[in-house]
Amino acid sequence: LRGPRVGQRNLEEIGVEPGKAEFLARLAGGSLGRAFEMATGDGLPELRRALMSLLTRLTESNVFESASKFSEMVRQLAAPRAEAGQRSIRAESRSVTEWLLDLAVLFYRDVAVRQLGVGDDRLSNPDLTKLIDEETPISRRRIRAILDKIEEAKTLTRSNVDIDTIALDTLSSIATYRSELAA
Repeated sequence: LRGPRVGQRNLEEIGVEPGKAEFLARLAGGSLGRAFEMATGDGLPELRRALMSLLTRLTESNVFESASKFSEMVRQLAAPRAEAGQRSIRAESRSVTEWLLDLAVLFYRDVAVRQLGVGDDRLSNPDLTKLIDEETPISRRRIRAILDKIEEAKTLTRSNVDIDTIALDTLSSIATYRSELAA
């Protein structure tokens, strides 16, 4: 946990209130660059909620629609970043995809630790406890499989695999693992 604490101090030094700095440092998973980006960027709460809503409403019957929404999120975030920076839209799309996948990992890790009885104060997403609690009936084995699939997707993202293909494959697997919620 050394990384998030360091990130928290750095965010506080640029004027981010302590509670928000701690929250952003957790979300950034120890990446100081991501923590700064989240602190200065607009729309983070809405983006996270949209992503978590997509994940928690994911079913085998809406996978194609959900993958399309995920890809659209990536495009909407990557385009302005590419215009403002030195990197191509393709490079920014990969970066945004990996970041969204990191947010998904933090969410499902919260589900896993919540199953162990961990309180809200120890979650990476304490503001999403209702959504986290809705996912806790998923078996630990399936949560592990979801986390493994997301990590595989991050590897594929870095390996130059098409983002739309990654989104469809990953969300399809998550929908299958989540299917026990409907049973």
